[in-house]
Amino acid sequence: MAFFESIMNATITLEGIFAYLLNLVTVTLQEPTVAWAIDSVKALLAPVWADRYIACMVLALVIAFFGKRMYGLLKFLAGFAGGFVVGTAVLAPMVSFIPENWRFVVGIVVGLVVALLVKVLYYVVVVVGVGYAAYFCAFSATYLPQVFNFTKGNTLYSAIVAGVAIILVLLLLKWIEMLGTAVLGGYGFALSLAHVYNICTISFLSNMGNIPHYVVMGIVALVGFIIQVKTRKRY
Repeated sequence: MAFFESIMNATITLEGIFAYLLNLVTVTLQEPTVAWAIDSVKALLAPVWADRYIACMVLALVIAFFGKRMYGLLKFLAGFAGGFVVGTAVLAPMVSFIPENWRFVVGIVVGLVVALLVKVLYYVVVVVGVGYAAYFCAFSATYLPQVFNFTKGNTLYSAIVAGVAIILVLLLLKWIEMLGTAVLGGYGFALSLAHVYNICTISFLSNMGNIPHYVVMGIVALVGFIIQVKTRKRY
């Protein structure tokens, strides 16, 4: 009951949700077996590890330009990763007889289950995520208070806003997925480029802070979105 009251009163903040998810990832990466596996992969890739950011740049461009076409694979991998984190950091510690070094097994099992069911779970996550985010923004008026002032503290109006947001997202989902993967690819490219060559060291860009990185991100995202739109499957 307390959980539903916190939902209705929007006391669970979006920042709190992101912080909780980030903490789950951190806990998972700190699991002894997971940390050992990561170190082993690093050792195996030692000869080419210095070029990892170049590889990430290429991968980011692929995601930016062809994200929608490979969206099924991305959802599968994201589903497995999410299930692995939940299984390792949340479910495994609840089972007392599982040794700490074997918690990753629970993560693998849960990850595979989630990955296999990702087509259905994806829409559940979209509806719940978009619905609560819209409800929180409308009820708390934390963001854009001028826009959501009339819905602040009003459960009915906030629920209507959430419902409209869900409907719009579902109707525009294909376009949002193309834009989202383009932006993700642009962000990944700009972030990786910063480790290969910091364009902010160029004299006429040196006083612009991080703006050049955002410009690179925006250019890649825009080009990627246009390519995805032009090459999309028409039904």
